[in-house]
Amino acid sequence: LVGRARAHLQAGRNSDALTDANAVPAGFRFEVTYISDLADRSTEDPRVGNPLYDHTYDGDKSLSVAPAFRNLNDPRVGAIAPEVHGLSARDGTTPYWTQTKYTEWDSNIRLASRLQADYIAAEVQGTSAMLVLIQARLAANAQPAYAGATDDQSVLEEFLWQKSLDLYFEGTRMGDSRRHPAAMRAMPQPGAVYHKQPYNPIGSQTCFPLPDNEIDSNPNISG
Repeated sequence: LVGRARAHLQAGRNSDALTDANAVPAGFRFEVTYISDLADRSTEDPRVGNPLYDHTYDGDKSLSVAPAFRNLNDPRVGAIAPEVHGLSARDGTTPYWTQTKYTEWDSNIRLASRLQADYIAAEVQGTSAMLVLIQARLAANAQPAYAGATDDQSVLEEFLWQKSLDLYFEGTRMGDSRRHPAAMRAMPQPGAVYHKQPYNPIGSQTCFPLPDNEIDSNPNISG
């Protein structure tokens, strides 16, 4: 139901998205499970262990927490500074902030939940429903109540930011940015200084991964 609601939302079938989201049971949570198995572990292809843990702590160390998600004093989002953990990024130069959501090989990854369904339902229902969920999620995480502007755009921006915190490192921001590119916070801005020097400033091109069906049906395309 959660996956289908996500698909309906992305396709603009809002009434179908709302029906499926509302049908998700209270407290529902589905996780992708991993194990810690020394006999089946590779830094190139961890088959059974959590790949986000691997790319943060054990393998190529290529997942660094973006600046907007550091030092938030929010229990949903943790980040450890380079001078604290002592790990070096893959390139040896980029300041490397580690995530704290997946800290073991056997850390599970939440794939679907009633919480995500609530976000889908509130987005479909509009500004008032979004504002209610914003305040509920802030209160649930001991954060100050939202006291900003209550026009549609301002509430949408805060709503998607709270969703980014609640579903941190769960892969939802790309879909949100496709639906609401102008409302997403903490996205790379054209012309901004790139975090690694001496590269050029951030450009204006937006690149999304090719879907599998495009790669499978076009043998001359490299995925």
